[in-house]
Amino acid sequence: MFLLPDEGELLYTYNFEKSPVGRLFFWVKNHKTSGDKRNNKTMKRVAIKGIGGSFHDQVARSIFGEKYQAIYCTNFSEMVDKLVSNEVELGVMAIENSLVGTLLENYTLIRHQPIEIIGEKYLKVDHNLLALPGQKVENISIVISHEMALKQCKNFLDSAGIKSRQSFSDTASASAHIGQNMVKGVASIASTLAAKNYGLEVLASNVQDNPKNYTRFLVIRKTNTTGMKLHEDKATIIFSVENAPGRLALVLNYLENKGINLTKIESVPKLNNPGKFDMITDLELPMGENFQQILPELYQLVDEIKLLGVYEKSAEPWE
Repeated sequence: MFLLPDEGELLYTYNFEKSPVGRLFFWVKNHKTSGDKRNNKTMKRVAIKGIGGSFHDQVARSIFGEKYQAIYCTNFSEMVDKLVSNEVELGVMAIENSLVGTLLENYTLIRHQPIEIIGEKYLKVDHNLLALPGQKVENISIVISHEMALKQCKNFLDSAGIKSRQSFSDTASASAHIGQNMVKGVASIASTLAAKNYGLEVLASNVQDNPKNYTRFLVIRKTNTTGMKLHEDKATIIFSVENAPGRLALVLNYLENKGINLTKIESVPKLNNPGKFDMITDLELPMGENFQQILPELYQLVDEIKLLGVYEKSAEPWE
């Protein structure tokens, strides 16, 4: 009889580590990468959350192609630790989703560690119902996936009459669990890459409730001691201003006069300072502007400011 872990008893717990798929996951994580048959000396070691077939893996493949050696991480804190300790050169980190908003904890990780943003990539997230070959939707009694994927496919699962749903730490690990244990009657919600990796069949494609589902990913690295490239066309900063009328407006008016477009501004509570807030801001720089000239003038208008990265703007897939 197939038993799933209780709510809260997710992947990477003691029971998961001792299970067959858990042992496989940690063996793969410690011994294998996506490029173990190629020349690893020419490949970038890139930390991703989850395992092969995850959406992080899909994005990393689209950026780095064959020059990509995946280093699997169970969470984003582990990813940052590997960057800081020079175990990897780069990381690919989800930062916001068009349906659920910003992953604020990841901005906190970047801000308080010697980490900088050097790129971004948008991914259109298409969810698929995956199961062992030879099964049909009506054979499925349980669906497992990342909690967010389950929520984003609620209408489809309701209409299919699949009431039992349980969370896994990521979509690919749920798929690996089914494929490695040959579990029938259970499906995952994941990418077609996960189906390919774990020998599963797509029972239904694009099962997400909202087709306009996009996730933005950042490419990050350990802060370069030689300094950031300040001539790219996009920047991310965090700043704070005095809590007084017009102080934020001064900053916004300055940016407007410089022809700088704000593609994101979001306030977050300031750590250990109740009642005070930081502003996470993405700026698009006009042609010819250099952030090196802009920063000193911004310093005069704010209480605190930190530059998280200057990088090339990614194409937006909905355009």
